[in-house]
Amino acid sequence: MENWMQQVNYALVTGVEGKFQYHIQCGPGDIAPIAIVPGDQGRVAKIIEHIDGPVKIAENRGLITYKGTFDGIPVSVTSTGMGGPAAGIVYEELINLGAKVLLRIGSMAAIQPDIARGDISIPVACVRDDGLTPYYVPENYPAVDLIDEAIGKVMENLEEGDVLIINGDHGCDPVHSGTDHTREYVPLIWYEKGRQSENLGIRESFADMSQSLSSYFNIPPMKNGKSFREDGVRDLSAFCRFIN
Repeated sequence: MENWMQQVNYALVTGVEGKFQYHIQCGPGDIAPIAIVPGDQGRVAKIIEHIDGPVKIAENRGLITYKGTFDGIPVSVTSTGMGGPAAGIVYEELINLGAKVLLRIGSMAAIQPDIARGDISIPVACVRDDGLTPYYVPENYPAVDLIDEAIGKVMENLEEGDVLIINGDHGCDPVHSGTDHTREYVPLIWYEKGRQSENLGIRESFADMSQSLSSYFNIPPMKNGKSFREDGVRDLSAFCRFIN
């Protein structure tokens, strides 16, 4: 199954783009570029209360579609049903009819005590522990791609010898109550343009980074820490971990 999935290019044209879609029972002109996609069919009625001129386009197999405007901008509302596979069917058919932005509205569980029932949360990342997304993107595709894109642009503008440092202050396990440090390792990326990449390994102290900065700026060494610029490691662009 895995080899078969890797051989399929889901970016290829399927031949149903711009045509009547079987599951959502919508055709060309029925779907706006922006589509709001709740899972629960019951939420459709609540959402269309906030859009102007909602017109019911179709209802099939619990997939309900309306079209209207919000602040003069055309929007569609289509329910997807429960689960990733059902959502995948609806998303593909909406995209086939011209949807460019899909806004998912739904409920989720919260494990942090400071998040109460009814709070609004706007996730910017996800845990890809599902069966649908591997069909579209590789398993190693980042769930937080905005950061990767931004870092890439910064690196492109660095000059020879410039340094980019990214690290965590401390680790807090999201499933642990409270705000105390609950993880002993946090990531560090030290990128020095012009140097070869190599793993820095596990460091013994945050002071190693301070000592490395002392070496970089050619100032007297710190009292604590060991510079990884002078311990025979050529890389300063690898991913390593610090012990808290």
